[in-house]
Amino acid sequence: MRHIVTSIVVAAMAVLSGCSSTGSLGNEAKQEVKAAQYKNIMTLLESGTYIYTARSAQSSGGKNIQLNTNVYSLDFKDHYVKADLPFYGRGYTSHYSNDPGIKFEGEPVDLKISGNEKKYQITVQFRITKVNDSFDITMNISSSGYGNLTVLSRNRQSISYYGYVTEMPEDYTF
Repeated sequence: MRHIVTSIVVAAMAVLSGCSSTGSLGNEAKQEVKAAQYKNIMTLLESGTYIYTARSAQSSGGKNIQLNTNVYSLDFKDHYVKADLPFYGRGYTSHYSNDPGIKFEGEPVDLKISGNEKKYQITVQFRITKVNDSFDITMNISSSGYGNLTVLSRNRQSISYYGYVTEMPEDYTF
């Protein structure tokens, strides 16, 4: 995390030093900062080792729920994924009474990471299959590291989360 923050600060300082004496960032300077942030986030996502922390959840019924804790996350480590996310909505089968959240771990299938350099947006898509369900995951992350995570399930209503991506601590274990 320090590496990314340091890179962003250095890029911002370099841009600011080139600004006029009024101290305001011009459009070109803002674009340079966004481009540097985009590059750092893209590098982090392509590394396959990061944490997406959910801060709110929105059910398919439109209800927005604030998550007042940092425990709900989607963790990637060495291209292996583990999810522990809350679920608010309707399940279509009865076996969810013992497992109310969206929990899975394994190797993602059909992992795709694509970026839009003009909009400074990165999309990560993959599929995870469990014994009783499968999940199609789509993350849309901005250059700031914030973005949406959408989970489509075979046996549940869809749900979306809003949160942010950070670098995984070196001592983190699943």
